Amino acid sequence: PQFPPLMLLFDTLSLLVGFVAVVAVGHALRATGRLPASAAHTLNTVVTDVTMPALILATLGGRAVPAAAPRAVAAATLGLGAALVLGSIAARALGASRPAPRAIALTSGFSNTGFLGIPLVLGLYPAAAEAGAAAVLIDAFVTTLWLYTAGVFWARRQGEGGESAPTLRKILATPASLAVVVGLGMSLLELRLPAPVARLAALLGGATVPLVFLALGLRLDWKDVHGRLRPLLAASVIRLGIAPAVVFGVAVALGLRGPVRDA
Repeated sequence: PQFPPLMLLFDTLSLLVGFVAVVAVGHALRATGRLPASAAHTLNTVVTDVTMPALILATLGGRAVPAAAPRAVAAATLGLGAALVLGSIAARALGASRPAPRAIALTSGFSNTGFLGIPLVLGLYPAAAEAGAAAVLIDAFVTTLWLYTAGVFWARRQGEGGESAPTLRKILATPASLAVVVGLGMSLLELRLPAPVARLAALLGGATVPLVFLALGLRLDWKDVHGRLRPLLAASVIRLGIAPAVVFGVAVALGLRGPVRDA
């Protein structure tokens, strides 16, 4: 109680240790031949189409959207933009050849605010509904929207083409996006999920983290790191150090405080 920042750090590290343990289980399942690496795709499909939408509904359904949410989205957007720019500069400094610079920039800028960010915020602030709501909106209006529009366009220009960026209609038609729309609508209309539905959504949503990290462990191959250590370190420093500092500075400048600022 006397050192809330230290308690928060301890809780964060405890959660991350648990996440790493689940990754190790997934990797062990692959290494022992119990599950093939291709099983990760199936697990990710379950997450994107079932557990993640349920988690969003459980988080937004019946909870008031915090008034500070637009400022939180603005701070996260500026942090994303800064990381993309810094990632491009780092790629040029490393002398990366096409299409590596855009890959470094994209991985520096975009983070897993859905599969990891939302559960982490909910785990750290279970009693602060505004923190969870802010995390969901940041994932929807910063990560998802920008990744599948500007992010795909940017990657295609420096990559090998491939599929065009999905239309806004396609983005909104995904289960997770529909869950955001329904959850926001319920919040604005001050409606609550029926108790049985809320319990089911919470039960399914709680499976998001273990499934995501099991899938990550199934796909993890340390040989992929060989020859890529410098760009990986550069992207990690930007993503895990500089970008959060930018977001924090903007959040404080915009008057955000408490759990919403932390989220």
